[in-house]
Amino acid sequence: MVKAWREYNQQLAERHYLVLHNGLSQQQSGLRRKSFFRDNNQEEAEGAQQYNLHSPCVVLSGLRGKLIGQDLAFRKSIKTAVYFLSSVRETYDDLEDTLELTGGVMMDFLSKYQEDFLSTGTCGPFKDFDIGKAVWDQAGPMLNNFHGWKVELEFVVSAADLNYNPVKWK
Repeated sequence: MVKAWREYNQQLAERHYLVLHNGLSQQQSGLRRKSFFRDNNQEEAEGAQQYNLHSPCVVLSGLRGKLIGQDLAFRKSIKTAVYFLSSVRETYDDLEDTLELTGGVMMDFLSKYQEDFLSTGTCGPFKDFDIGKAVWDQAGPMLNNFHGWKVELEFVVSAADLNYNPVKWK
């Protein structure tokens, strides 16, 4: 799930008309835009700051989980966050413009998540996703005055791997 989730979001960042991760930079001839990275990958985070992360950008957070239910009916709740950020120049008006811009990108991603869930149903990567549990908060400043939104998402998946298997133990 970890790699598939990262790859999926990276592909969306490459395809979104404003984010355009790995697209050619308008400002720097011949260079590729860097507008997606994982915040739990130190190399990517340092590279994003060192090479002037492009705006708007998508930052994928790590996963955290917990067991829910009881006895033999356990399931796993897996939560993650996705940040939608852009740099703010100087004024409060700039901040408001940034929040409008990144809020739009966030809603585009949420609508794409929902569309992919509806089109693939219980067979696709979003079979355990509930868009009704999405929560977002304003984020920033971070990464040299980037602001925007942090959306938290939850997947509830089987905990079949929690079943004890004596073969795995000596």
